[in-house]
This record gives sequence, structure tokens and C-alpha cells, in this order.
Amino acid sequence: MSARELPFNVEAEQAVLGGLMLAPVALAKIADWLDEESFYRRDHRAIYRAICELADKGAVDPVTLSEWFDMNGLSDIVGGAAYLIELANMTPSAANIVAYAEIVAEKARLRTAVNIGERLAGAALSAGADSRTVMSDASHQLAALQADKQRGGLESIRPVLKEWFQDLSARFDGGGAATGLQTPWDDLNDAIGGMQPGSAIVLAGRPNMGKSIIGGQIGTHAAAVHRRRTGIFSLEMTRNQFIGRSVACIGHIDYRWLQRPDSSNEEAWPRLTNAMSILNEAPLMIDETPALSIEQVMARARRAHMQAPLDLIVVDHLHELQIDGDNENSEHARNVRQLKALGKEFNCPVLILAQLNRKVEDRPDKRPRMSDLRGSGGIEEAADLILFIYRDEYYNPESPDRGIVEISVAKGRDVQTGRTIKLLSRYDQMRAENYDPLLHEPYVPAETKPQKSGWGRRRSNDD
Repeated sequence: MSARELPFNVEAEQAVLGGLMLAPVALAKIADWLDEESFYRRDHRAIYRAICELADKGAVDPVTLSEWFDMNGLSDIVGGAAYLIELANMTPSAANIVAYAEIVAEKARLRTAVNIGERLAGAALSAGADSRTVMSDASHQLAALQADKQRGGLESIRPVLKEWFQDLSARFDGGGAATGLQTPWDDLNDAIGGMQPGSAIVLAGRPNMGKSIIGGQIGTHAAAVHRRRTGIFSLEMTRNQFIGRSVACIGHIDYRWLQRPDSSNEEAWPRLTNAMSILNEAPLMIDETPALSIEQVMARARRAHMQAPLDLIVVDHLHELQIDGDNENSEHARNVRQLKALGKEFNCPVLILAQLNRKVEDRPDKRPRMSDLRGSGGIEEAADLILFIYRDEYYNPESPDRGIVEISVAKGRDVQTGRTIKLLSRYDQMRAENYDPLLHEPYVPAETKPQKSGWGRRRSNDD
């Protein structure tokens, strides 16, 4: 494609520049999202750069602009003061400068799209091209182009106050219920207020604590129960493994039976059929690709979000993401910041599962601390909410909390940190349940009381 065919609008560019000469204060309305490269013509790019530099110093008019070009040895670009005077005279006012600037920016985006297409063609035709890399890069570039520069700024509090009060009224009418996307557990929802839109939530624990089970249940619950469009990036498990766990979770089916089905469990098949029917209707998506980079995750999430908005993203897990460079901790923190930015872009929560380092194993009390996070400083700073998961019975087989999963709130905005929520472990069915101490007996060591079968609790009709 020749340069003459590229999209541009000379009249809109002239109107912006002429308007800024008449009213330099109008630059504040467009300067944070319209830049020099937005202009197609070389002389217009130079004039806009000169206006931006001179606006902070005083008058912006054909005389001061002409002097700026002379001082910088660029007079030949604009052909002297004549064209600058023409620009000022041909623009009646700066009243519609934002509208003209929008046209300039739109044409610039179209030119960028053309360039992306040409680079895509070049990359695809190059020797040794990898289709996944080529398409991922192109998707990332197009998604970044679609996510236009924010047009925000300082605004009057009045419309924001009205919106805030409407939200407060809605929560009051709802009986003070949690406002964010609900997890499957009442006490956790009460502690964190649900998973808030635009927040980065880190759920961390050592191996065998059940991070993937809890994270998978949250994602499955959001899609199957609340009908929220959920994207799961399963960097460790295959799709079949995740589906098996989701079926066990929804159907309350022993996961071992799903691995080795036989005729020993008559209730399994109808529960299996019901769970599959629920999952078949759930807006749940999964990507099983291992060792993805953060750029690939973001590009794939944006591609899915373009088709229909995502309501929840789950990444399992942070430390399986591909990293560049030698500073592992800073890369993990960077990835959390990127995922947080993605959540804000989509206005949805992002649940990030994470690993704890081995220092936990060296302490008598192995309950997690913030310093146990791998890359703790940067992750702690970037995350909006940090939850730790712990099972005491893993380290102490005779623990009175056998069959109990603890989720502690280590960090959070507008939440009660330090609170620990107990859940009933049903990891045999790849899920956890609400825990009620009045309904569930604590585990008593064998030498004191005969050990119960199962998970150290009263058996329900589902067992």
C-alpha cells in the first residue's frame, strides 16, 4: 500500500493546529491522548510539537512558532511563516477542537492497523515463522490498539457522587450483601465482600494445600452458578484434568471414581449426567497451553474479551508463567501488575494462584506469612487482595483441624485483614464447603476416640 493511500484528514489536522494557535489553553483537552505521531503530515507533526513546547512558556501564535522553527533549524519543513499564518486565519475558533482531534486520532489508529497488517504479513512470510507466535503478537498489537488511550482527568465530583450513592442504595436494598462476584463460601464472601471488578486477587499456598482445587471451584462456580463468562489459564493441568475436577465438584462425585469408573457407585452416573449438563451451559473457557508469557495471556484474554466481555479470569498459576531475565522476583511482580491492569481494562476480577517458597517448611508454625510469597515485595505491592490457603492436617496428621481448609486474609483494601475463614475439605470431590462448627465435629485423635471414616466430620446425605 502506498503512502498516498494511507488514511488521513488534512482538514482536521489543520483545524486542530489552527485552533491551538487561537486558544493554546485548549491543548489541555487533548494533550494526554493526542501526540505528535497522530498527525499524518510531517509539517503538522512538527507544528504540533512546537505548540506543545511553547504552550508552557507563553504565547503560541505564528510569530512565536516561526521563531521556534528558526531556532531549531526546521524552517524549511513549514516553508516559513506564511503557512503558519494561513493555519491561524483559516480556523474560526477552537470550540470544536476535541472533535477534530478525535478525527486525527482515528485516522492515526487506522494507519497503525495498516502497519500491523503489513508486519503480520512480513512475519508470516519470513523463514522459520511460527504461526502461534505470529498470531499472538498480532493479536496483542491489535488489542492494544483497540484499548484506546484513556481520556480521563480531573472531573467534578458531582456525577461520581451520584453514581456512588446509587451503588450504596442498591447494596442497602440488597440487605448489605457482598457487592463483588461471589465465591462459593459465605464466610469468605463476608470477609472480602466478593471479588471486586478490576482487582488482582492472589491466592497462595504451598504444594498440596489445594490452590488449584479452590481456584478451580471459584472459576467453575462463577460460570455454572452465576453465569459469569470465565476464562481459565491452566498452565499446569490439561483440559481433561480440569473438566474432570469441575464435574466432580459440581456433581459431588468422588474424583477417584472418575479416574477409574466402575459399577461400585450407583449414584455416580446420574450425578455425572447432571454435572455435564450444567457445565455444558456454563460460559466457561479454558486454555491449557503451558509456559505462556504474560504477553500471550493478555493477548488471548483480549481476543476472548472482544468476542464477549469476560467477567472473571483465573491464572493457575503465577509461577508457571514464562519469565525473561534473571530477576525472577521482579518478573513475577511485573506479571501481577500486568494482570491487574488487564482486570481494570476489562472491569473484572483476576484470580492469580501463586506458590509459596520453602521457608515455610523450616518453621514450627507453618501457616503462611507475607514474606513466604515468592517475589513477596512486588507481589504484595501490586495485588489488591492476598489470600493464603493452609491445611494443618498436612503437617500434623492428628491435628484437631483435620478435614479443615483455612483461608486467611493477608492483605486487602476495605477488608478485615488477619481474619481466617475455615472451610470443610471435600478434596475427594475437588471442592470445599461452608464450615459450621455446630454441625461439624472436630477431629479427635485415635487414642482418645475411635477415628471416623472419611474426612473427620459428620457424614451427610451426599457421602
